[in-house]
Amino acid sequence: MNDRVGKRLEQMTVEEKAQQLTGVLPQEPRGLYEVHARPFEAAIEPAGFTSARGLFDQPYVSEDPVTPLSVAREGVEPADRLARQSIVLLHNDEMLPLSREVARIAIVGPHAESLADAVRRLVPHAEVTVAPGCGVTEADPAGLAAAVEAARNAEVVIVALGGRGGWFSPGTEGEAGDTANIDLPAAQVELVKAVTATGTPAVGIVRTGRPFALTAVAEDLPALLHAAYGGPRAAGALADVLFGEVNPSGKLPVSLPRHAGQIPIRSGQRRGSGYRRAATDPHKGSLDLPSTPLYCFGHGLSYTTFDYRDLAVAPQRVDSGAAVAVSLTVTNTGGRAGTEVVQLYLSDHATGITRPTRELADFARISLDPGASARVEFTVELSRLGHLGRDGDFVLEPGPIEVQAGASSDDIRLTGAFEVVREGDEAVLLRHPALAGVPDKLDRLIEPPRTAHP
Repeated sequence: MNDRVGKRLEQMTVEEKAQQLTGVLPQEPRGLYEVHARPFEAAIEPAGFTSARGLFDQPYVSEDPVTPLSVAREGVEPADRLARQSIVLLHNDEMLPLSREVARIAIVGPHAESLADAVRRLVPHAEVTVAPGCGVTEADPAGLAAAVEAARNAEVVIVALGGRGGWFSPGTEGEAGDTANIDLPAAQVELVKAVTATGTPAVGIVRTGRPFALTAVAEDLPALLHAAYGGPRAAGALADVLFGEVNPSGKLPVSLPRHAGQIPIRSGQRRGSGYRRAATDPHKGSLDLPSTPLYCFGHGLSYTTFDYRDLAVAPQRVDSGAAVAVSLTVTNTGGRAGTEVVQLYLSDHATGITRPTRELADFARISLDPGASARVEFTVELSRLGHLGRDGDFVLEPGPIEVQAGASSDDIRLTGAFEVVREGDEAVLLRHPALAGVPDKLDRLIEPPRTAHP
């Protein structure tokens, strides 16, 4: 088939190729394109876009010297900010932040070397010993005895764990790098067990690009940080969080399971399935493990505390084409400044199609000094609650909607409700929010389900 198409293209003239390309362009914006007949090719140039970018005004590249350093410096601040905001404090038994007065620090684990210089900059007076103890996987060189000795002689141990992505070396993730076992590699678990057995207080850091099941090490480490691959500023951001220069504010974008047997596990599982079930449901989880995730979607702690109060939902009865205003007050009740990510969830009790038990509708980052309060306001368009109906249409069914606000999907602090009303109590066909500004003829975003044939 491909050979026949290729031969046909070879036989076509340049003008015929241009006509073919013109035919596939949409009718309305065709004026934005110019079709050229050039030797051996028919090229479409988005002339309107080119003109809008000013390329017709300056068609030639500047001969001035290239200054990549000045451009690179512009990226330092956002790289720092994003690296810091992405760090999640999973748990903390009054271990963090570390004291700047500590005199002897051991850094162990496969990512120890990358963290050492950043720690030395923050505590220049401290003796910092680096002993990786193991690699990312069992295939890497190990030196467990040296790591244990370094931990025994230190006042505090930083255990830098995690994965390694890429195509060209054995790792834990990446394209064509799936694993059936999602546990932290066994060599790293062994390192944690051996280091914590010394009795030296230890804090763990997991640097990864995909979820690990951390059940084997979570109870051994009195404090645990989760850090996505944070780019060139990641080490400095981690050191800042460890020693309290930065108050962590990251939230998990996924649920971290206890075991591979829980997969799939997510916050938005449908009502009556997953780990959120009614009190009357006889299924309470597995016989050997709780059914809940180890750390839920949206989870993330801080070095301060936040109080939620005064939830307001208006109006209480809403037409399907309107919006709902949700507001609440958040107060920093701790002793230091911090940033909270306030999360708004909705629970649709529609009867026609089983809906997720809890869906994230919106969130807001707010920074507060100790004792300060802020009113957080959300506006939720009801089209956000739309879903595919039984006929494949994008619909919203009348009925009660529960409003939930909190610090994570499993840490709901305030609840309220409103009701979607419509004359006749029939589901209303909605316009999908992704189609805003698109002509009405494209209202149907998804085709109805079709019967599969063998």
